[in-house]
Formats: sequence, structure tokens, C-alpha cells
Amino acid sequence: MPMGRCLSDPICDSSRSIRRVHSFLATVAYVAVLLAAAVMTFGASLGIVVSLLVACFWRIAFAGQVRIRAIEVVLVVLILGATMVSVAVDSVWRDGRPNSRRGDSCSANLRGFATSLLSKADRTGQLPHAATNGPNGRPFHSWRILTLSNIEQSEIADAYHREEPWDSPHNSELVSTQIEMFQCPSDHSLFHERRPATTSYFAVVGPQTAWPPDRGLPLDEITDGRDQTILLLEAAGLEVPWGKPQDLSFDEAVSILTSEPDERVAHIGGVNAAFADGSVRFLPVPMNRKMAEALLTARGGERIDWSTFERDAQPQPDQMNRFQLTRYPLIAFAIVALWPFRWLLRKRPA
Repeated sequence: MPMGRCLSDPICDSSRSIRRVHSFLATVAYVAVLLAAAVMTFGASLGIVVSLLVACFWRIAFAGQVRIRAIEVVLVVLILGATMVSVAVDSVWRDGRPNSRRGDSCSANLRGFATSLLSKADRTGQLPHAATNGPNGRPFHSWRILTLSNIEQSEIADAYHREEPWDSPHNSELVSTQIEMFQCPSDHSLFHERRPATTSYFAVVGPQTAWPPDRGLPLDEITDGRDQTILLLEAAGLEVPWGKPQDLSFDEAVSILTSEPDERVAHIGGVNAAFADGSVRFLPVPMNRKMAEALLTARGGERIDWSTFERDAQPQPDQMNRFQLTRYPLIAFAIVALWPFRWLLRKRPA
């Protein structure tokens, strides 16, 4: 049909209207799929921003306001690729996927503290207090103060005033010193320009534990078995100063062990714990509440078969490799984000 006739032909007008409707519906569908893929990959906030940037790019391209050259296509692909790689790396990093050096370092830290505390228990007949109270009954010092001499921090230990609370002007200056052994290398709260003087390691306190109120148990009163009773548990992100006499209650420890991994879990799939025999184990989380309570009680009468525990507690595939699951949304987003190239090439004249 000649162009002049088509401009005034109702059939042509109807055809153009149908094409516009189809184009509008295709655009709406594409934006919806793009937004869903971006949110699934990057999370809600970042996903919305990324999808808007991609949509704006294609809006400009199809409006003909810029001439898309090969170098610009390559640039867009590189930017999208770099963004997806950074998200993948961040996912692995935040989940604390430990390399062997980090895992060994964290276990060694806990083992050192457990050895120091058990050495004192052998000399005195019982575990030291998790928190030492002052004359007014206020908690003055943490068990961590007692371990300073054993972790090559004798200078701080000698300068520390035991007759003053941990946050006195004199002691505050000392406990503001960052001591790496108190910190798990995978604790995400430490990844700042100013690394705080905090701790990732806590005693588990409460009437059911090896640290009931106002005392530490004699080792022979840990009737559940020293190799089955947790003394110290790793917890990330709490930002507790290492000198502060603050630890985990029984319920808080149960929550860490039975909840889906959150910011308190620095390693992918679990946490490290030191036991009353000086051993350190990596405990997968979440575990069932009965098992968690059995590990935390000192005189609960439970017995744990470690061979069965370790067989049944193997990390599930999603815990073993979250990046493996993360890569599928990344691939889907890449396909959706780059899909309009085929429309753009089809639209251009040969």
C-alpha cells in the first residue's frame, strides 16, 4: 500500500494502534521481569535502583537520543558483569565462607582461651567466674581479663587495675586496645576503617551451664561430660568491648544454635565452640533445640554420640555453597538485562 494512502487509511491506523498496544504490553512485561530478576539478585533496595538504571538505558537507546556504538555495548556488559561479580563476592564474604586460614585462626583463638581457663580451673579447683563483681555487686571484670597473660598481652594485664571496674578512666584506656585474638577474622562487624576493640567470643552463663550465677563450676561437677559441655561460643556482630563483663545467656546461645544463620553467625553454615575438655568444634546451625540444650547444659543428664551427631549434622547443600544458588539469579538477571539488544538490532535498518 502506498505510504500516502496508509497515512489516512483506517486499517493502517488500527494496525499502528495494535502495534503500540503490543509494544506497551511488551515493555510493561519486560520491566516487571527485569525488576523481579534484579530484586531476586541484589535485594529489594539495590535491585530497584539497578533495574531503574537498566530501564533508563534502554529507554534512551530506543528513543534514539543516543547512537549505541559497539564500545558502549561493551561498556554496559562490563558494568553489569562487574556489578554481578561484586554481589557474588559480597554474598560469599558476608556469609563468612572461611578459607582454611580464617577457620584455623578462629578455632585457635577459642582453643587458647579454653586452655587458659581450664589451666586456672586445675589450679583453683573450679572455673573462674565469667564476671567478677565489685564491692557494690556490680560486674567489674570479664573472664577475658584473666586470659591476657596467656595470649601475649602481659603488658595490658599488668597495667590493668583489678580494684576498679573495667570502664574506669584508667581501665577504659587499656580495654580500648584492639586485640586480634578476641576477634574472629570473619566477624563482619570488624570490616570497617576503624577496627573496634570488641570480641567475638563469649561464655555461656546461666544456672544450667558451666557458669551458674556468681561462680564457675568445679570441673568434676560437669556431669554431662566435659567433651559435651560448651564453655565458650562464637557470636559475630554483637560489638561488645572485650573488657566488658557481658556474655551470652543460655537462651541467647540456644537462639544462635537453633536459628537460621544471621548476622551472629560469621562462618557459612555454623559457629565454633570451645568445650570444657579444651576441644573446639565447628557446630552446624540451625540444629534442633534438644541438641542445642544438650550441648549447653553441664548437668542435664544428656549424652551425645559425636559420630551420630557429625553424620546427621552435615551442612545441607544450600549451607555448603550459597554462591552456587546465588549464581542462578545472576544468570537470569544478565539474560533479562541484555535481552533488549535483540530488539534494538531488529529495529535498526540493515
